[in-house]
Amino acid sequence: ERWRDVGLWTPRTRKFDWADRQAVMLAVKADGQALRWASPALRSDRSVVLEAVRRDGKAWLYAAPELQRDREVVLSAVKQNGLVIGLVAPEFSSDFGVMIAACSQAGLDTHSPIGCCWLEQAAAEMKRRRCSY
Repeated sequence: ERWRDVGLWTPRTRKFDWADRQAVMLAVKADGQALRWASPALRSDRSVVLEAVRRDGKAWLYAAPELQRDREVVLSAVKQNGLVIGLVAPEFSSDFGVMIAACSQAGLDTHSPIGCCWLEQAAAEMKRRRCSY
C-alpha cells in the first residue's frame, strides 16, 4: 500500500529533506517509488536502493547507474517484479539466477512460450560465453 501523504511526497514540498538518509529510508520503506525524489547521493546508497527495490522493483529505474548494474540490486528488483527484467542491462539476460527469479515472480511457467523464450535466451548466451550453470 502506498503512503498517500501528498505533501510529503511531491518534490516541491519544503517540509521534507530528500537528502536526509534516515528520512528517505523511512520513505522508501513505505513506498519504493519514493526513491525518485531522493538526492543523487542517496540514489547511490546501496542500502537505500536495495530497500526501495524490495518494496517496488520498478524503483530500480531511479537508482544510480552503477547500482543499476549491481547484481544484488537487479536480483532484488526482479524478485519483487519479474517484468523489470525487460528494463535491466542486457548482461543480466545471461544470468540464469536472475532469469529464474524473474520468471518465478512474474508467474511465467518455464514451459510457457514467454518463460521458455527467456530461459532459452539465457542458456544460449551462457553457452556462447562458455559459462556453466
